[in-house]
Amino acid sequence: MTRRDWNPLYILRWDAADGPHQTDGTSRDIHAAAPRINQLGDRGDVWNITVIDETGTDVTGRFFHHLEAAA
Repeated sequence: MTRRDWNPLYILRWDAADGPHQTDGTSRDIHAAAPRINQLGDRGDVWNITVIDETGTDVTGRFFHHLEAAA
């Protein structure tokens, strides 16, 4: 049994000049990717950053609120 079997999965989506992107993972995975995506967003290289949980609810704030406060 892996942690993906009992941890909820999330989808991190963003748009860039070359089209839409997405990655999925556990909370830990998304928290690890968030600083890089946030930095790209601050530079204007990506936009429409969203995190969706297993129920389809937008939970972006859970992963990005602390990054915005540090800016």
